[in-house]
Order: sequence, then C-alpha cells, then structure tokens
Amino acid sequence: MEKYIEVMKQSLNVLETMIEGLEHIPQQIQENKTPDAIQLMDDMMVGFMSVEKSLTPVLEEAEGADIATQQLQKVNETFERVVTAMENDAFDTVAAILEQALTPQVKKLHATLTELFAPYVLL
Repeated sequence: MEKYIEVMKQSLNVLETMIEGLEHIPQQIQENKTPDAIQLMDDMMVGFMSVEKSLTPVLEEAEGADIATQQLQKVNETFERVVTAMENDAFDTVAAILEQALTPQVKKLHATLTELFAPYVLL
C-alpha cells in the first residue's frame, strides 16, 4: 500500500476541493450564474472521475474498502442524476440534488477514505 500513499493524499485533497465546489454551485444557480455553475459542475465531474480512476487499484488492495467502493458507486450514480437534471435545464433540481445528496455523499466518502487511509497517510 505504500506505493499508493501519494495517490491517497491527492485523492483526499481533490475530494476536499470538490466539497467546496459542490457547496458553491447552488449559490451560483440561485444568482442565475448558470454558465458558471455548469463549468464548475464539469470541473467537479472531471475531478471525481480522476479520483475514481486513481483509487481503483488502491481499493482493490486495501482491506475493508468495500464501504468506500460502494460510496464511490453511489456518488457516481448521483452525478448521473445531476447530469440528467442539467440536460433538462432543471437547475433547481440540480441545486437540490447537490445540497441533499451529492455534497453529503462526497463528505461521507472523504471521511471514509480518511479513516481507511489513516494507517498510511499522516493527516
């Protein structure tokens, strides 16, 4: 697992940044800054895909990673719901999904990974 320490650290950092971004998007939507919200949401999706891809080999080797793997899948599914809402120009729905589902899920994933990686990463 030592070979993945940098991946673990970077993944946690990206998730922290994602939480900040996800918390900001509903505000942008409320202020009718839809293009900014779309761009930031795109950045969040790219960040998540990067984390997901990077963590795949880590989670395959880590003991007790089943919960984190399930949470990654749940976040992925919620991102799909956001994309569908955005495609339908349902930005109030986007904001609600972010506030009620996606942001809490990413926070929970971050907490799970922090705990899982604690023996390897000094936080």
